[in-house]
Amino acid sequence: EEEDDGMRLDSVIQEEGVEDIVFDFDDPQEKHFDSIRGILFRNTIAKCVNNIALNDLSDLIANDPASAGTVVEVADHEVICFAAVVNLQHYNSGANTGVDAIRNILSLATTDNLRAAASPDSRNNYAFLARGYLVNVPPKIIATTYRLLRDDLAKMQTFRGFILLVRGEDPTSHHSKSTPAFKKHATAIAQCDSFDDDCFVAAASEHFSLNPTSSSAAASISPGGRISAIYLDIASFSAAVDEIIQLSEL
Repeated sequence: EEEDDGMRLDSVIQEEGVEDIVFDFDDPQEKHFDSIRGILFRNTIAKCVNNIALNDLSDLIANDPASAGTVVEVADHEVICFAAVVNLQHYNSGANTGVDAIRNILSLATTDNLRAAASPDSRNNYAFLARGYLVNVPPKIIATTYRLLRDDLAKMQTFRGFILLVRGEDPTSHHSKSTPAFKKHATAIAQCDSFDDDCFVAAASEHFSLNPTSSSAAASISPGGRISAIYLDIASFSAAVDEIIQLSEL
């Protein structure tokens, strides 16, 4: 099936360093569990929750029909990129250690939507956006993954907004690392680890730092940059995805 941006769901793309690789875009399935877990273990969330919670969250993404997502796989069902949402209000307390861990993180927040997302009793559905990709995945593949997820979410019309964890350098720091050309065009509200997170941070309406110096939570988070929870409503999430798509074409 041909996608509206000209990229097929079983695309072979020509890009520097990428030759004759077939990228299959699919829904998360049980066969993807190990790859999803492996990517999450390299992700920002691994700095905030334990291994058991990461395993259970990976299982939700791969197996639970209440979740929604897009994975990109290459040979032997290896996932190299994924983006998926977990409905935080779908699970009672104690039902899943991964969801409980996310709620515990958000319970520290002082902003309205982030705190509301921590409650299983909220009448509004908040989704946690889990995502990640391996090093050297082409930006167009990352952008297409988000676009396909956005299309699926538009059909569902389930969620009030989206919660993400991001990590980046203090925007006041003068020691930022050099970035790829396509990242330099992003709005630098915070200097994140990736160009897509830069876009999400720029679009977010609420931010909460998870490792302020006065918080006991800081002791449980490894060094490597400021970690924050951010909130995007539906329109802001869509705008961030549009920006990611635009940057991927540079």
